Amino acid sequence: MHQTDMQSQTSSQQIDREAVLLAERQWNDAILRRDIQAAKSYMDPFYHLIVGITGQPLSIFPLDAWLSMLPHYRIHEHHTDNIQITLFGNLAVCTLAHRQVADPIQGRDISGSFMLTDIWIRRDEHWLIAERHSSRLEPATAASTAHQENG
Repeated sequence: MHQTDMQSQTSSQQIDREAVLLAERQWNDAILRRDIQAAKSYMDPFYHLIVGITGQPLSIFPLDAWLSMLPHYRIHEHHTDNIQITLFGNLAVCTLAHRQVADPIQGRDISGSFMLTDIWIRRDEHWLIAERHSSRLEPATAASTAHQENG
């Protein structure tokens, strides 16, 4: 590969990374506003949320179920500490360290620290979220102990 081709590829990847980051932020802003139409405009028709809960099978919420819950999301405080984006052509994986204080939804506590993994796909030159995985972050002491034992 020529240096010019490599620079073009790097430039293209940076443009894609910035487009995915912008879509990620705008989609999450729509969630905070509980704006169903705005949120849906970033979502693939086959979108689903997968939630991992200790001791239970994965909970899977398809697009329509997720959208019906959105008006009930009451997030009082939130902060995204870190976003990592990895590109694979027309697919992007965004991993977020996210904290929030929110009202329970359908009897489920949605306050806490989470690792969110969002899978974005490019369709017709637009980035759409196809899937989100949500799991609680380990306490720092547990993570430090596991790292020391495996290191």
